[in-house]
Amino acid sequence: MNDKEIKNRLDEIEKRIENTEIKLKFIFRNLGLDFSDNIPKTDIPEQIKKLLVAGNTNQAIKEFKEITGASLKDAKSQIDKWSQDLK
Repeated sequence: MNDKEIKNRLDEIEKRIENTEIKLKFIFRNLGLDFSDNIPKTDIPEQIKKLLVAGNTNQAIKEFKEITGASLKDAKSQIDKWSQDLK
C-alpha cells in the first residue's frame, strides 16, 4: 500500500468510527443513559456540522437518518439540539 491508499483507508475507518459513535449516542439517549463520560455532548459529527453551518438543516436531518436509522422525529430533534449548540 502506498501513502495515498493508507490515508484513504484511514479516512474510511475514521468515518465508520464516527458513524458508530453517532449510533451509540442515539441509542444511549433513547435509553435514557448518559453517554457523556467518554464523548463530549458538543461532539457533532463533522459531516453534519458542515451542513448545519451552511444552513442546510434538512440535509443534516437526512444524513443523520441515513447514518442512524432514526425516525424523522428523532432525527429532527437531534439536529435541532445540535443547531442550538452551534449558536
